[in-house]
Amino acid sequence: MAKVKLFLPCVALTHNIVAHSQVMILSQDKDRGRMSLSTKKLEPTPGDMLRDPQKVYERADEMAKAFQERLAQAEATARAEGVQF
Repeated sequence: MAKVKLFLPCVALTHNIVAHSQVMILSQDKDRGRMSLSTKKLEPTPGDMLRDPQKVYERADEMAKAFQERLAQAEATARAEGVQF
């Protein structure tokens, strides 16, 4: 399984609106020049990005670390059960 990068500052330009955000990089396709980005894994509670984005930004490091730990545990469990990646 690909390693998930914690997060990065992101600037988006849509309809002449510039927005700053923090996202997790979930995957990268270097051949096609694409990345899969998400804010969902940084939300303490689903929907927080819509209700209180500042809360998400303030806890981004903590939530990204917790996600990394859950991912590592799931991979370790899968390996112990003989699942091939």
